[in-house]
Amino acid sequence: MPEPEALMTQQALADYLGVSVPTVQRWRRNGTGPPYLLIGPRPRYRRAQVDAWLDEQAAARRKPRRRRPRPGGKETR
Repeated sequence: MPEPEALMTQQALADYLGVSVPTVQRWRRNGTGPPYLLIGPRPRYRRAQVDAWLDEQAAARRKPRRRRPRPGGKETR
């Protein structure tokens, strides 16, 4: 039988990502952080889902951004 995956606590996730626990909590409240499970009242994170979320964040940053036209209708280059 395969060994069950260890779940990360908020502190372990914060350490892994190099952010503070309040940042992890804010992401969870806003729905912008990695997927989590509630074990009782405590959130836990699967490493594979955290890594997939990181990949999504990186891909979103690589998408080219559209330039906004300057006031007056002239585009910047």
